[in-house]
Order: sequence, then C-alpha cells, then structure tokens
Amino acid sequence: MLRDLPGIGMPACGVEIGDKLSGAWPDPCDSMACTGAGQSMRASQSAELTYCTDKLSEPGRQMREVMMRLWIGCVICAAVLPAGLVSAQPESARQYKYAEGLIFAYDLSDERLAADLWPVMKADRQEIMDRLELHPPGTLRVVLAPDLGAFRRAQPAPAPENALGLYYPSTRTVLLRSPRTLPGGDWDLRGVMRHELAHGVLDLAISQPIPRWLNEGLAILVADELSFLDDSQLTLAAVRDRLIPLDLLMTGFPRTSGGMTLAYSQAASFARFLLRLSGMAGIKSVLRAMAAGSTVQGAFAAVYTRSLSDLERDWHGDLSGRFSWMALVTSATILGGIGTPLLIAGAMRRWVLRRRKYREWDEEDNRIASGLTAPKPTRASKPRWLN
Repeated sequence: MLRDLPGIGMPACGVEIGDKLSGAWPDPCDSMACTGAGQSMRASQSAELTYCTDKLSEPGRQMREVMMRLWIGCVICAAVLPAGLVSAQPESARQYKYAEGLIFAYDLSDERLAADLWPVMKADRQEIMDRLELHPPGTLRVVLAPDLGAFRRAQPAPAPENALGLYYPSTRTVLLRSPRTLPGGDWDLRGVMRHELAHGVLDLAISQPIPRWLNEGLAILVADELSFLDDSQLTLAAVRDRLIPLDLLMTGFPRTSGGMTLAYSQAASFARFLLRLSGMAGIKSVLRAMAAGSTVQGAFAAVYTRSLSDLERDWHGDLSGRFSWMALVTSATILGGIGTPLLIAGAMRRWVLRRRKYREWDEEDNRIASGLTAPKPTRASKPRWLN
C-alpha cells in the first residue's frame, strides 16, 4: 500500500505482522534495516514487532508525518462535515427576485410570503420615491431572515432585541424578520418594510450624513406610522421641559428603552411640525438642497428662512401650547394610572355587595327551615324637625 503512494521516495517495508500484533503502525525505516528486521522476524516467528527506530531515515519521518496529517484530516472532516452540511442548507434554499434598483432575497420556507410581499415592495418603494421626489440611482437589497438566528447573524453589530427591521448604509441592505420568528406577534411587516425602504431611498439620494432625528422622522412620515405613536411620553417630557435636544440626536438615539422611545417620538413630532409649516413642499425642498450638497443648517435656513435652532424653539413652543395640563391628564399613561385603581375599587365594592346579599339569603333560608317567621320590618317615623 505504501509503495503506491506518489511523491514518497522510500521503499515499502517488507515486515510481516503476526496474528497477535496490535493495530499499531510500525515506524518506517530504511530498506536495509527493514529487510534485516523482516528476516529476523521470519526466523523467530515471534508475534512481537521489532521497530527500526535506530536507523530512521529522513523519508521515513516524512512518511510518518504525512500519515499523521491524513489521519488528523479524516477526523476533522468527520466532525465538521455534518455541521457544514447543516449550515450550507439555508444558503442552498436562498431564493432571489430582481427588479430595477431592487433585489429581494428570502428563504424557500417563506416562498408564499415572498410572492405576496414582492409586488407590494416594488410599489411601496416607487411611492416613497415619488412622495419625496427623490429618484436616485443604485440598488437596494432586501433580505427576509427566515428565523431569529439568521436575523442576528446577518447583523454586522448587535441590534436591539425588539428590532423587527434594520437598514445598513454600508451594504445598502434592508434586513427584515420573517413573521414566523414571532408567532402570534402583532406587528406590521409592511409598515416596517416601508420604514426601512425610506431609509434606503434617503441614503441613495443624499451622500452626506443625514441627522438621525431627520432620517427617522421622515421614515415615520412616509411610512404612515404617525398614528401608531403614543404621545404620552412626549407629553410628559414637553410639560416637564425634559425634551432631548436635537443636537444630541444627530448621530444616534439613546440605547435605553425609555430614551429611544422618546427620541423616536420627538423625531416624528418634529416631522409633523415641519409638515404643518409648509407641507411636503418644504420637506422636499430641504431634501433637494441636501442632495445638491447643502448642509442641514443651510438647507433649513434657505427653505424656512429661519435657523434650525429657531425652528426647534418654535417646535417646543408649539408642544407646550398643545400639550396643556388637560392633554396631560387625558394622556394614555395618566388614564391608565388612574383608571386601574378605580377598576379595582369598583370590583371590590361589587364583591362586598354580593357577599352581603348572599348572607341575607342564608339568614332567610335558616328562618324558614326553623319554622320561624321573621317579623316584618317597620318603617321608623320621621323626626319632627324633618317634617
């Protein structure tokens, strides 16, 4: 067998191994020593193997090293091959759909969902571009992760646990979670997709970094998500003068749950404020100016004839006027805090009245059972000073 190995410049060892020999592989030796050892073994008919280690040649060491590497390689292949097949299986099930400026990648298990989502995705992307009047060149890639593990593996950096969709400007990729990852979850896949597609359209159209508050506010606006936001936290922050300055929301949002929720609410509120000032025409003018190379401050000053700081102060004043103490009292948070104790008190009162009624019925049943007749209650006469 060894003689047939290519590239090994040594003769095969002619040693005969006895029937009682263990499965250990003998050290290779040069031809003369090996021949002598073989003759010695034939003469003695011993079951023990005499190793030729005293005259080990360089080709013998090479042969032993090659055999050891082959053995290690076989062990590694046996251990890694099943895992490799499992990991390669999702990639083999990956499907693609193509359109101008859009690529959709999904798993074969989501084929029915992808068939319904694909025409909606193309129509929503076109609607977003028309609404913002931005038709940039370039291609967006949308990936629908089939499970939570694939969703996390596709993230260059860990995202919040409750994330349903993400956009990565470096690869111009929209990453979405399949609804199968949240069975029974009540969330709008199309709304999340529209939100992330808006990020992609803005990224393709404007080369300079877009402030995070503006990027998120416009994505919420064009995705028609304004009605789903809860203004209770924004109300409390506005009344208590605890709004986050927009300067602190230029490159990112707070990582805490409360801070992130407030930041998204502020971004949406400022977008609504701009919409009330001059409609979509003003917002589209700002975006065109930024796409042409103008800075954020320059674009806002040119369109609204006021600095961004002045607009922020006007927005604060608008919030203070709209979110009065009446709005604070009628907010969802306050109503929830007041309504819960009232509900508990009402339930306890009903329980007390029900127990009292049951006790009266028990007393009446006992009187009937004992043959007694309860005296008829007499109405007391009213005091004279009430006449």
